[in-house]
Amino acid sequence: MALDSKIHMWSSGRTGNIRSLLSTLHFVLWAESGWKPVALVDVIEANALKKSYNRAMLCLHPDKLQQKGIDSHKKYIAEKVLDILHVPEILLYAFLTTNTCTSLLLHAEAWNHLN
Repeated sequence: MALDSKIHMWSSGRTGNIRSLLSTLHFVLWAESGWKPVALVDVIEANALKKSYNRAMLCLHPDKLQQKGIDSHKKYIAEKVLDILHVPEILLYAFLTTNTCTSLLLHAEAWNHLN
């Protein structure tokens, strides 16, 4: 399916790199999605990253999409993108409070070990 390949091309090589995913999100979303492109340099700081991540979650949330009356094609895109962007809250919190990749990897390993 063309949608799956487009989403795969967008996410490949960026898995786990939330900044890169957010800064290229506009490549997979439709024009009327409400997402405003964000430059990579604008999500370097933890607060800006958190703000952009939360905006993306709101933009892609199934309840918000249903309120807008989005068709199934766009809901499918949103669902797949949301799955890729979804970071367990504990990992996002750990990253935003420490702001180091090493710490994020350690927390991710611990999370995977527990689950």
